[in-house]
Amino acid sequence: MKVLYDYQAFTMQYFGGVSKSFCELISHFPKDVSVEMGVVQSNNVHLVQSGLCPMLETVNLDYKTFLPHFHFKGKGRLYSCFNRLFPFFPSVEHINKRRTVELLQAGDFDVFHPTFFDDYFLPYLNGKPFVLTVHDMMPELFPQYFNRNDLQIVGKRKLVEKANAIIAVSKQTKQDLMEILKVPEDKIKVIYHGGPVCEKVSNKALIDEPYFLYMGTRDKYKNFHQLVVDFSKFSDNCKKTVLVCTGGEFTQQEREAFKKYNVLDRVVHFSATDENVKNLYAHAVAFYGHENEAYNNMKNV
Repeated sequence: MKVLYDYQAFTMQYFGGVSKSFCELISHFPKDVSVEMGVVQSNNVHLVQSGLCPMLETVNLDYKTFLPHFHFKGKGRLYSCFNRLFPFFPSVEHINKRRTVELLQAGDFDVFHPTFFDDYFLPYLNGKPFVLTVHDMMPELFPQYFNRNDLQIVGKRKLVEKANAIIAVSKQTKQDLMEILKVPEDKIKVIYHGGPVCEKVSNKALIDEPYFLYMGTRDKYKNFHQLVVDFSKFSDNCKKTVLVCTGGEFTQQEREAFKKYNVLDRVVHFSATDENVKNLYAHAVAFYGHENEAYNNMKNV
């Protein structure tokens, strides 16, 4: 069997759970399953480290490199407008989309597995089945943090209806799909994310002090600001413990919050490799849970 994957997760993220999970899934397929990926350019850390695309090129133009000498509010929206209005705009999205469409039209695959919710591929399937993975329903559960025309809302609603099968990464996500989007239960299969293999973790921690661990992005719905508030209260009585965060560099707004709550010297950013992640998890005092668990906890507050 041959599975075709597209580019979406590997252009919208430099790193993150969605792209990481696809890299891990593809890397652990059995030998009788072959894979092809519609990715020409990507700066995604997980994809680069995985070696899944040996001919992978560095990105020439994306949302981060667009107008590099200009910084203004709305630059990201301007980039999106150029992408939407000008098909030959030389962005990484267009380059990778053209490659994926070429592979779809060639038809040399058995199953297509898009990595996000853009429905561009529907006209090119020619009767071939596609499987959709839904990692969570945060945009639907927390609409105050998302535009109502967000791809995760509009595209997801359309694709769950047309997909031949849907993978949900938790029972909670399956339940949300059934309740919110009315997806039939027999169309959804729960397949949990795997965890890091830790048998080779060093006994020496990467962080010298006791620490709490926050992994991944710090989007608003993940309640990172409240975590900082709570950590500041804890830190009043335990000065030796720090909060370690992976993901992108801290924003100015986040640094101002650290200063406001008097934890500027107690919150640490760590750019973690896969091996670092294993070590960080193994030696943490505790760590912030998955967003679906966070959602359940917030519901009960």
